[in-house]
Amino acid sequence: MVINVKINCKIRAILIVLLSLFLTGCKDSSFDEILEDIEFTVNKIKQKFQEYPDVKERADLLIPRWENQVIDPEPILVWTYLAKVRQDDNSFSYNISLFIYDEDMDVLGMGITEEHISVHNQKEIIEELYPFYFHCNYSGHPQFGYWNPVEIRIERKTKNEKKWKEFVAIKRSAWADTVPPICVSIPEYGKKDVWVWIYDRQGNKSRPIKLLNFIGGSKLKMPEPYIDN
Repeated sequence: MVINVKINCKIRAILIVLLSLFLTGCKDSSFDEILEDIEFTVNKIKQKFQEYPDVKERADLLIPRWENQVIDPEPILVWTYLAKVRQDDNSFSYNISLFIYDEDMDVLGMGITEEHISVHNQKEIIEELYPFYFHCNYSGHPQFGYWNPVEIRIERKTKNEKKWKEFVAIKRSAWADTVPPICVSIPEYGKKDVWVWIYDRQGNKSRPIKLLNFIGGSKLKMPEPYIDN
């Protein structure tokens, strides 16, 4: 099953809404209100990712982090996966979904590391950085979702450096609909492993996690875990 998604990257997501939508004007929340949101989110993650223990383990880090009342600068990438999305014209695109927790709220972008194994058992490593949040200033909530189109990496296709340099150079007021596609391979067991991590403006990085492949369908009833059936 696929969902219709219209992306506006200019704004940030609030937890209890669909992660594929970005909302404007998130109001500041009190400590207890944010804690309630985090608890709600963690429960949802555990329900929808029951067969992914590593995702649930990372979700379990969120509540203690918030309750310690100390700003932890290292971001947490709770999950990341590829999904197939139906567009308004009924065509399909491939998108990457990420769920991020960052208490000092200074995410800059994502890194991708790929390990390809050839038929002759030769190993090739690809590593790229994508500053998708370069123009974002956000505050008020430490966790949010990100949803962006991707170009599937075929025949050693690499990041379009020119487009990403243009994206970084544009005026902040004009960037919303100009985020270039992220280039990534479809993970294949024993052939292509893909790890993703988040980095911030101070150089902090999340732990790399494996990109999940939900393109061909998964045991999740829908791609976005916040959609109730």
